[in-house]
Amino acid sequence: MEFDYIKKPTSSSMNGRWATFGPYYAMFPVEFALNVINKYTNENDYVLDPFSGRGTTVFASEMLNRHSIGIETNPVGWIYSQVKLNPSSKNRVIKRLLELNLQSLNEYKLSYESYPDFFKMCFDKDVLNFLICARDNLDWKNKKIDRTLMAFLVNHLHGHLGKSLSNQMQPVKSCGMEYAIKWWEEKQLTTPPKIDYLSYLIKRISWRYEKGFPRYKKSFVYLNDNRIVLKRKNLKKYNFKLLLTSPPYYNVTDYFQDQWLRLWLLGGKNRLSSGEKFQSKEKYYKLLYEVFSKSKILLDPEAILYIRTDKRDFTKNTTIDILKKIYPEKTMTILDKPFKNRTQTFLHGDMRIKPGEIDIILQ
Repeated sequence: MEFDYIKKPTSSSMNGRWATFGPYYAMFPVEFALNVINKYTNENDYVLDPFSGRGTTVFASEMLNRHSIGIETNPVGWIYSQVKLNPSSKNRVIKRLLELNLQSLNEYKLSYESYPDFFKMCFDKDVLNFLICARDNLDWKNKKIDRTLMAFLVNHLHGHLGKSLSNQMQPVKSCGMEYAIKWWEEKQLTTPPKIDYLSYLIKRISWRYEKGFPRYKKSFVYLNDNRIVLKRKNLKKYNFKLLLTSPPYYNVTDYFQDQWLRLWLLGGKNRLSSGEKFQSKEKYYKLLYEVFSKSKILLDPEAILYIRTDKRDFTKNTTIDILKKIYPEKTMTILDKPFKNRTQTFLHGDMRIKPGEIDIILQ
């Protein structure tokens, strides 16, 4: 059967505006997820993504009248995923924003003073006071309104001048403190921009909602270790017809380190800290083996697995070896996916030639 290629959704549609919500490092394209899901599943089928990142697989499933369960260990990816699936209404979000702003002006006027120099160079003092107030008072884990507003703050926390709440920074990855301070000093950007953050945020929120907002309630993402979630017996009822995922690549990126500033806003430490870069080959092997083993129990016997991973030898060979051991009954197809365009790491100053990726299909 032939399938029409699905193009990337544009910002002229509701789904197009929400599908790309949230800058996140190393996510695969929305159109890639749409085409894989469209080819290998039928309407109302369930899709599993145990490494869901910012929830591209989960959201793409709903766009095609499928449903999906994702699992993500990083709160930044989780909050993007949950909010774009089922955000609170625009009016409620803006009302909560105004309440928070009033609280910031009344109770947080001098909060910025106790913060390290990095924060004072990154954010105008009024912006920083507001962010500290949001950090202290938004119950983003339990309340949908607070979660939605926090997702917008996390989304726009840092990036290019005039397009974020910060001094000049990378939009996708959080710079280290010392590196950022040195760079700002060299570029004579030691004074952060004065931003009318309230108008800025209302404008961005209004644009996102202009075409409507999703209410996808059958799909959701767990915030937890995927090896723990995959043990849940209630997941068996979904009888997943497709596993679509991209596991972390060995020794390439640290998702907690790369997002440390956004994690600070979500209640984390006000300094860079290490998370998971998977520098231990033994731990990396164990992670992938446990995840794909536990996933097998939840999949329909005829389910298809589609895994995109790094073409570097250890990651590639480890993934292939594990999948062959766990799914010996399935036929494996490997598709070479060289990088045709500049990669995200190129945009962050890494000029090395990348070997590309591979897609592993089991059916």
